[in-house]
Amino acid sequence: MSDETAAGRGPWLYLVDDDQDDRESFQIALSLTFPSYQLRSYDNGQDLLNDLRAPVCPVPALIFIDLKMPVMDGYQLLTALKLRQDSDSIPVIMLSGCDDPYEIKIGYQLGVQSWLVKPNSLGELSDKLADIQRYWFKTVENPHA
Repeated sequence: MSDETAAGRGPWLYLVDDDQDDRESFQIALSLTFPSYQLRSYDNGQDLLNDLRAPVCPVPALIFIDLKMPVMDGYQLLTALKLRQDSDSIPVIMLSGCDDPYEIKIGYQLGVQSWLVKPNSLGELSDKLADIQRYWFKTVENPHA
């Protein structure tokens, strides 16, 4: 786990992705789109679940999850989050390279709020994050924002 920004700023966003390059790209795009938000990133779902058990762990406004990961895949993490009282209402966005309609349907059946196919460029990722910011922090009421 890594904290990417200083405490005391905007809402927390959590990213779970085993690919270091993808985590770094996400951090860059996030700093352009959500400059006041804080990011905590994890390379596997089990580390996120362990942190959420800690009484001092801040509740994130959104959790972004990669689908294909070792230790615990995105579906297993999503299911674990939705079964826990302390995380069942946190919006989860699947951020995956997978665009298979069957896989996407499973994600929605398990409780993901949005599914985004990982874009090929930093600009596209920034655009998608801007859309997410408008929706989750300006259009709808997010109890964790």
